[in-house]
Amino acid sequence: MPKPNSETSGADDADLVTAKRVLEIEAEALGVLAGSLGEPFLRALDILAQVKGRVVVSGMGKSGHIGHKIASTLSSTGTPALFVHPAEASHGDLGMITTDDAVLALSNSGETSELADLVAYAKRFEIPLICITGGKDSALADAADVALILPASEEACPMGLAPTTSTTVMLALGDAISVALLERKGFSPDEFHVLHPGGKLGHRLIKISDIMHKGEEMPLIDPDALMADALIEMSAKSFGCVGVVEDGVLSGVITDGDLRRHMSAEFLTMSAVDVMTPAPKTIRAQALAAEALGITALRDASLDRVAELSDPILQRRARHVVGENHRVLLATEALRKQDAAEFGRLMDESHASLRDDYQTSIAEVDRLVESLRNAGALGARITGGGFGGCVVALMPARVSDRWWRELSAAHPKASLISRLAGC
Repeated sequence: MPKPNSETSGADDADLVTAKRVLEIEAEALGVLAGSLGEPFLRALDILAQVKGRVVVSGMGKSGHIGHKIASTLSSTGTPALFVHPAEASHGDLGMITTDDAVLALSNSGETSELADLVAYAKRFEIPLICITGGKDSALADAADVALILPASEEACPMGLAPTTSTTVMLALGDAISVALLERKGFSPDEFHVLHPGGKLGHRLIKISDIMHKGEEMPLIDPDALMADALIEMSAKSFGCVGVVEDGVLSGVITDGDLRRHMSAEFLTMSAVDVMTPAPKTIRAQALAAEALGITALRDASLDRVAELSDPILQRRARHVVGENHRVLLATEALRKQDAAEFGRLMDESHASLRDDYQTSIAEVDRLVESLRNAGALGARITGGGFGGCVVALMPARVSDRWWRELSAAHPKASLISRLAGC
């Protein structure tokens, strides 16, 4: 390993000093902000908690970027919100704001001219106006129903020009508002899951009720039923098991293992109660799927742990989620290596899992995937969720063109959503 150049080492030290200074300045400003909160903050929460429509966030420049984040955080934590650009507001987007809404205007100086029309509109139609500003005596603070004043703080920029500390405290105050509203409304993990169905958050919050079968789908028999009838029910529902129910309560379960253990000449005339495994493990429908494995989230589970699940349906659902998490990591590595063949293989594997374990595909989609593979696609899978959806494929452009011509000729009503690029 080459020895570090003394000049380079000195520059690195200076860079670290700068970085630490920036963080220390901004951390100190956040502490001052926390200490300044009081009655105006509570009044702002009272207004926002009672909004029947949406919280309309607006700001210009860097404040606008912070406004986008605040609107997004509010929306994802139970307070519907949207961002309206102040310049666009003056050219028709004021129509997006109704008397059921409240406006949260951001401006460090409080004198942002582009906000003037939006502020005037809010005052004219008596729409509650809350502002976050560093200008205590500014026009914006004077016009607002509640002014949340940011304490004076030093910008981390050595010239004192680039918005740094001011945008950090503005963003943090937006987070404080969002979380305080979340707690005041009692926003639950179930509601959070509804707004975050994808990614790690979605997997972490999947409930048993989201993946279980119910009602007429379930293979169920009475304790006195003959095993001949039990086999018919198992075969008809294709679950590989049958539940034994007495007075509406699951008293036992019969699996393939139970069949093998009791196989004899009299087997078909035996009663279900004589073959079943009694008192099977159960779990609440509203419990998180990860709870069935005794872990915090399904991403923490291994396929070995999934194999321990006694319920074959839950086992298949969990196997898909755990396997898909692993495939995402492998796909990321394949993209890094520009290995299109491996990425395509993972797409095929993912479709098979969605089809067989998660059971969200349908025959028409499966045929479409198969036609893409036969045409030369490196990989294809269902996407869009639900039962059915659409298909995404990875294939050479020349193959894609030929396949689409043939498909559209056979199915004139077929539609191609988008073609991103050939590989």
